[in-house]
Amino acid sequence: MTPSQEINHGRLYPNLDDLVDKGLLKKGERDKRTNMYTVTQRGRREIEARREWESQYIEDIKVSPTS
Repeated sequence: MTPSQEINHGRLYPNLDDLVDKGLLKKGERDKRTNMYTVTQRGRREIEARREWESQYIEDIKVSPTS
């Protein structure tokens, strides 16, 4: 990740909460200070639907591990 792609933590958690509210993620507690997020079945279906949609427009590109 380059410096220009750093995660904005001020937006990360509200965005995660939005995904929880939409039923795409489930939020749990790892410990008193750390939340954990898992993809729900609905979230998996949405990801698969997106991949299918993208595959109509984007060629399958092989990326080498060094790029």
